[in-house]
Amino acid sequence: MNPQSFASHLGFNTWNDLVAASDCVAYANGTRWYVVKTTTWYKWVLWNTKFDLYFNHSSRTEVLKILHLSMSERRGKQFRSALTTRR
Repeated sequence: MNPQSFASHLGFNTWNDLVAASDCVAYANGTRWYVVKTTTWYKWVLWNTKFDLYFNHSSRTEVLKILHLSMSERRGKQFRSALTTRR
């Protein structure tokens, strides 16, 4: 999948629109993680720059809890959180 088709899949016109609407919430192992609210049935989505997608969350808080749990399982690896920082 390329950036444009990924953005379109999430209901955004362009990759730049998707990135602008998203909050960067973590950086781990060379991958940036974002959270975004979509207008699709996906609702709140956690996605990364490798085009991994975790969707259908009811709130931003729920997404961040799942991200935190996932990262906690990988404690030995480098992880920098930016949970309250916008890109």
